[in-house]
Amino acid sequence: MLRITRKKICPSCGVNDFTRKHRSFWMHWISGSRLYQCRHCRDHVLLLQDPQAAADEDVTLEEA
Repeated sequence: MLRITRKKICPSCGVNDFTRKHRSFWMHWISGSRLYQCRHCRDHVLLLQDPQAAADEDVTLEEA
């Protein structure tokens, strides 16, 4: 089941251990969204972020 949240914590089990997944076509319409799957309970989480914060996170990942 897909859950939508603004914090990177699984709503089902409370764990913050995720794997990044590819988004469906319609998810690309929501700017700043990222799809994750919880490694503990395998629940899907659609994380909604500020588009600028998401762009900043991409830059820091590429620099590392």
